[in-house]
Amino acid sequence: MKNLAILVVLCLGLGCNLSSEKEAQTVTLKSGFSNPPNEAKARTWWHWISGNVSKSGITKDLEAMKSVGIQEAQLFNVHLGFPKGSVKYLSEEWL
Repeated sequence: MKNLAILVVLCLGLGCNLSSEKEAQTVTLKSGFSNPPNEAKARTWWHWISGNVSKSGITKDLEAMKSVGIQEAQLFNVHLGFPKGSVKYLSEEWL
């Protein structure tokens, strides 16, 4: 009977501990969702089309991405048949 009482006490103690761990995980999950670490933030593709870019436009794009929580962008210089812009790919101005 004494062993049964010890077993019941141990099980209750473990149950309380598991409940505390689950509550801690829930709090961590909620706070991580509200304020995610950088490695969990959104990333996007960013297309520069036919050299139609400007320093002002790039700055505005980056500021807008930052304001909505985008952590990273992969840059692609593409030509989709649009008229060529004034910035030549890999020129000093482009870089």
